[in-house]
Order: sequence, then structure tokens, then C-alpha cells
Amino acid sequence: MLRRGRRVAFAEGRLTDGAGQLLAVAQGTWHLEPHDPEVAAEEAARCVVLRGTRERLRVGKIVAVGRNYADHVREMGAPSSSPPVLFLKPPSAIVHDGGAVRIPPDAGAVHHEVELVAVLARSGRLIPEGQAIDHVLGFAVGLDMTLRDVQAAAKAKGEPWTIAKGFDTSAGVSEVALRGRWGTAPVSN
Repeated sequence: MLRRGRRVAFAEGRLTDGAGQLLAVAQGTWHLEPHDPEVAAEEAARCVVLRGTRERLRVGKIVAVGRNYADHVREMGAPSSSPPVLFLKPPSAIVHDGGAVRIPPDAGAVHHEVELVAVLARSGRLIPEGQAIDHVLGFAVGLDMTLRDVQAAAKAKGEPWTIAKGFDTSAGVSEVALRGRWGTAPVSN
């Protein structure tokens, strides 16, 4: 994650397999702006955009994984044996490459994490690990924005922290590179 100035964030990601073979690349740029109640979340943001065709696919839900790498577990003060945690973000959290992340007023500390986004092509349950990739349509790079002060207050009270993770425009997502069709060139802005 690079920050260009105070109000522009740029993220780039590469996914490789266990042998180091490049599977996908993606990049995106988002503008960080204060919340403006006059600006409504656009309906088009409730979708992901396929690289190349610009086809839009509706997003039903966003399932996110927290505490999924050791450095972040330590940073958050959780025990190293803590299992990953799943949480949801609403489709209204999506903001596309080049869009504006609208930070709510009086949000306190706002943190970001760069994420690998896997877009599923089909649903399933209890999928064997070896078959999981067959359910993936493609990959993108994303931003997971968090209102840390709001999250900490909710955690201290034992309450859910959805509002800290799921505010409108809290999930930046680049174009989706289709699995098996991305080539080796980076995704353009």
C-alpha cells in the first residue's frame, strides 16, 4: 500500500502459487475524502467489474477474514494461537478503482489493510480444500478500511464491530482478473 499525498491511496498486489508461478496481478487507486451526506452511494458500486470486458457482476455479500496473518495478530494484541475470524461487509461498502473512500465524520483513527479479493463463480458448502480454486472466478486487490476507535470501543463492550468495518465505501476493490486469463501484465488504472 502506498499513499500518494494525504488523500490518495494506491494498492498493488500479485498472487503466486506455492511454486512461485504468477497467478494474478491487480492494482487500484482510491481517493480518501471526508464523509459528505449529500453524496449517495452509487448503485453501481454494489458490483465488481471484470478486467477487459468491464462486465459488472452483482455482489451479494462480502465475507472477510481477520486475524489471518501473524504480524497483524501481534499488532492487534491477540494471542498468537487465535484462529482467524470471519466478518461481513455489505455490498454498499464497495468502492471501485478511482472512486472515493468517504470517511465518516468524527471517525477517530482510520486504518487500512491491503487484501487479496477472491471473487467466487459459484457457491458451495464444505468444499474440500483441493476443489476450492474451482469455485473462484478471479482475483482483485482490495482495501479493508477500519474505524479503529469505533472497533476498539465495540470490542471492549463485547459488541459486534460491524459499523467499524462496514461503513459505505470501506471496501475498495480493483477490477477482477479472471482466473486463468490474466497474463503477466499489471492491471491498468
